[in-house]
Amino acid sequence: TKVSRGGGPGGFNSTAGGNGQFDFKPEYDESVEVGLKADYDIGPIAARTDLAMFHDDYTDIQKTVITVNAQNLSVLSITNAAAATIQGLELEQTFIPFEGLNVKAGWGYTDAHFKNNLSEAEFAADCPADPATQPNFGFCPLNRLAETPQNTLNLGVHYTVPFSDSIGSVTFGGDLYHRSSMSISDTSYINPDSVLPSLTTLNVDAEWNSVLGQPLDITFFMTNATNQTYVIAGPFLSQFSSVGVSSYEYAPPRMFGFTVRYHFGGDN
Repeated sequence: TKVSRGGGPGGFNSTAGGNGQFDFKPEYDESVEVGLKADYDIGPIAARTDLAMFHDDYTDIQKTVITVNAQNLSVLSITNAAAATIQGLELEQTFIPFEGLNVKAGWGYTDAHFKNNLSEAEFAADCPADPATQPNFGFCPLNRLAETPQNTLNLGVHYTVPFSDSIGSVTFGGDLYHRSSMSISDTSYINPDSVLPSLTTLNVDAEWNSVLGQPLDITFFMTNATNQTYVIAGPFLSQFSSVGVSSYEYAPPRMFGFTVRYHFGGDN
């Protein structure tokens, strides 16, 4: 069990926000985590389970928002715009059915959402009925937390071939990763393009150590083996009615290569 509290310092804006305040308060995160680590056998199968459950209360979250000052002018300022609850679990399971084969699977579940602490008037201003055409001020709690998919899954399988020392050690396998949809900005309510669809990727690799008994290792790798096209970042506009376009940064396509390593010295 682990209980912790951390945060970031407050500060000052170079210009006054809409409420006439130049300063913003520190933000804090109070976290509680309960975990389990266990090694055991299921008949001839060696296994390991790592389980962690967590709950976070995130308060006075600092966000850069558009506000209106006393002169009725729109300004950008940092303010303590939101609070959030983040909770879930992480499970990692390892099996060794027989010598040489290693199977590792993982699942992560995250329930994350901003809290709605706005009055009815504030909610109408910060969460406009039509964000495509109406101006947006403050921070809308209907936004999704950035970079926080609800579900992540991974599966890794690697096998070491039982060759003799005169041939060397050969290991090959791959890693499959899946995540559910997620937003890559914290303004998804007014920028729906920032919500990315679910994604599955595959990486494969092979490694030959001590090639033919020599101090030589050869490694092959292939990332994004299925050649998926997917977005990893995008500096989205604060209001997509302002210009009408969004820009994206894409992940690299399928890539593969080899590395060769020679060990100098008898102990390496």
